Amino acid sequence: MVAGFPDDRFPSYNALDARIVDGSYTSIVTGGLHATEADRAKRHTMHELAAGANVSYAFGRWRLGVTGALYRYDKRNGRRIQDYNRYQQYDGLWGNLGLDWYGSLGSVRVYGEAAVDAHRAPAVIAGVLWSPSYGFETSLTLRCYAPSYIAAHAGAWSSLSSVSNQIGGVYALQAISGPWTFRLNADYAYHPWKRYRQDAGSSTFKARVQVLRTFRGGAEAECQLAWSSRLKGRLRVTVPAGDAWHFSLRAEANRGGAAGYADVRWSPSRKWDLSARATIWKTDDWDSRIYFYERGVPQSFSVEACSGKGIGAYLTAKYAPTQRVEMWVKLQQGYAAYFVRIFIPG
Repeated sequence: MVAGFPDDRFPSYNALDARIVDGSYTSIVTGGLHATEADRAKRHTMHELAAGANVSYAFGRWRLGVTGALYRYDKRNGRRIQDYNRYQQYDGLWGNLGLDWYGSLGSVRVYGEAAVDAHRAPAVIAGVLWSPSYGFETSLTLRCYAPSYIAAHAGAWSSLSSVSNQIGGVYALQAISGPWTFRLNADYAYHPWKRYRQDAGSSTFKARVQVLRTFRGGAEAECQLAWSSRLKGRLRVTVPAGDAWHFSLRAEANRGGAAGYADVRWSPSRKWDLSARATIWKTDDWDSRIYFYERGVPQSFSVEACSGKGIGAYLTAKYAPTQRVEMWVKLQQGYAAYFVRIFIPG
């Protein structure tokens, strides 16, 4: 959606967490945590009134819809205005109006939406998808969002955090043949106006090629090449062994270095779940860092940045003595975390 709320119709009046200075909001907090005094001071300090409606008409294999959205905060906007965010701030009553469409012609599907905001700035997204069989699918989606387009609640395909300031497209292809899966996607965006840390018009390009092979018993092997700001490669192998053991290997590399890990997990029953990982890496500098997701205790996780040269390891363990109690622990160099979860009936 580039116009906003997809529900049929609704009104709402919700409390928001925000930092208020002299009666104006300078930031809106969406994390939902209130663990510190500073967090609690921002709790429910602002309200938003929102209303929206959607009307759709279907005929044969086609559907047309109209979406309207209105919203406003009960505090004035006090954020600092800079060139990169000048066209993403508003005061008072704001809204969007959009026309969306979807249809199919045999194995071809077309879709899209065109919208304007309260100051008549436009945003358009449109695409076509061709899927002649289960094993083949390809699509092209184009987008054009004005630099001054503002849709606070929209969620369209965008290379930025907002639906604005870009002209671009996404191409995707997937082919499946037996145990083999091939995927290709590419995303190009030109930003005609300034954006964060870019003082002039700029462009971005991302692409990925992936080959996946599955085996009997659930094992997988993956090879991937990706380009963002630099070329990156990935190799991944996962092997389940029976019902309790699971092994995985992963290696990634770019022009500035490489990193890899070996991971083992043992989960014989609901009572026990143990996993261990050893990681090794070597990169030239911080710009060539490589990220790996790590397991943690419930309600926590970490995405470690492997930079420089090093070796790391961690162990996680869960023990559930009863159906209503779980005890978790994570041990790492210079770090330990524990968590106890108790399930209360009702």
